[in-house]
This record gives sequence, structure tokens and C-alpha cells, in this order.
Amino acid sequence: MILDEVMAAAGIEHYGVAAYEDTLPGTGFKKRELFDGMDSVIVCLIPWDTGMNEGRNVARFAVGRNYHDVAAEHLAVATEILRRAFPENTFKFFVDSSPIAEVRAANLAGLGIRGRNNLLISKAYGTRCAIGEIVTDRRFARSKKMPGSCFECGLCTEHCPNGALTENGFVREKCVSYINQMKKELTPEDEALIRKVGFVCGCDCCTDICPMNRRFDGTGWREFKESARPVYRPGDDLSDRSYGWKAENVERNYKIITEE
Repeated sequence: MILDEVMAAAGIEHYGVAAYEDTLPGTGFKKRELFDGMDSVIVCLIPWDTGMNEGRNVARFAVGRNYHDVAAEHLAVATEILRRAFPENTFKFFVDSSPIAEVRAANLAGLGIRGRNNLLISKAYGTRCAIGEIVTDRRFARSKKMPGSCFECGLCTEHCPNGALTENGFVREKCVSYINQMKKELTPEDEALIRKVGFVCGCDCCTDICPMNRRFDGTGWREFKESARPVYRPGDDLSDRSYGWKAENVERNYKIITEE
């Protein structure tokens, strides 16, 4: 059985393979999740974009169902097939909270390049995808690293509302997406930024202006498109949303962006 067949059965169109040791460590890893004897990382792209959704007050990644749940459904299928095909090997999948440095792994797996905002710019979906991976002790043929870089046009830096993007790197604490998703007391300056962007969750300023994203509206999977809800309103059921655990923040941000 080859990986193309496994990924097709799981509904995953774009994947690649990197060496496990080259992908460590991830930012969300726990020491107990660093495995001895692992060899390969099968990196998979999870496209979530549901289209333009003009008038939305949530960032694009949050318009559809929780991408962690959708990704897990597809990765679980692939992982189970691999376990049955190779019972002597170990297979474990991750989405986000991972021992893997996901953007670096995706680059090594030939899936895209790193943007100035630290997001993956994939050749299939631009930045409009999540990254999942299956870690295994089985040796699979490595993919060729994706060459090149972003256009370095500077548009993302120019349009970042709080100067989080600079020529010297990304300042996470200044990112509006970071600010409006964190449970912390907001300063008047923070509130002004949230009001300016107009989102109860996330921020699309740098990705919407990126010229490498212009071909990728509506490239998301059916699960995301069928569940699209681009406008948050108080009282909405957030149980299947990626920002559901931040309900208090979302309500707070909604009040900020709607107050006269």
C-alpha cells in the first residue's frame, strides 16, 4: 500500500513526508510527546477557506467548523489504515498541539514556504489551510523541500494594524489575533485595535492583502463550506467552532466592535 492510496481514502489531497528529527521541536509540544525511535512525519494540509464571506466578523479560519475536529476526522482515517497495513509500526496524529514544528515540517515536505507572518504559504491553498501530521517509526520516502520564499513585497507589513510584522520578524504579542483571543484585561489601545479590525476572533489583514493568496478563495473542504457561519451574534452555539472555548472573549470583543 502506498501513501497516495491512504491519503486518497482519507480525503487528503496534499501531503508530503519529512524526517522526524528535522521537524523538532514544535511550539506546543509536551516532553512526553517526543517519541524515541520515530522516523517520518507525514504532513497533511487541511484547507478551511469558505469563500469571501463579505461582512464577516470572524476571521476566515473560524468561519466553518472547528478545523481541529475536521482535521482529526480525516487524519484518524489515514492513521487507522496505516496501522492496519503496518501493524508492526507506530502511528500517531496531531493538529496544532504537536511536537512538530509544523510550518518547517510542511516546508521540508514540499508543501509550501514560510511567510513573514510565520504562516505556511502553501502551493495548493495559500495560507488558507491548517497543518496536521502523522508521526511514525516507519521509514517513508522523503519529499523534496519546497524552495523559494514569499514575494517580500512588504504589503503584509504595511497593512498590519499594530506593527506585529517587521523586516526583522514577527512579534506575536502585538498581533491583533493574539490580542483578541487572549483572556486578559484589555488596554484602551487594545480595544481600539479590535474595533479597527472588526473581528470578534482573529485577524485577516496580512493574509487578505497577500498576493500569494489571491487564487485561493473557497478552496476549503465541504465540511467547512456547509457549516459556514461568517457572522457571530450573541447567543450563537459555539460548540463546533474553533473559538468556542473563548466565548467570554468573543462576547467582549463583540461589544467592543458594536458599541457606538
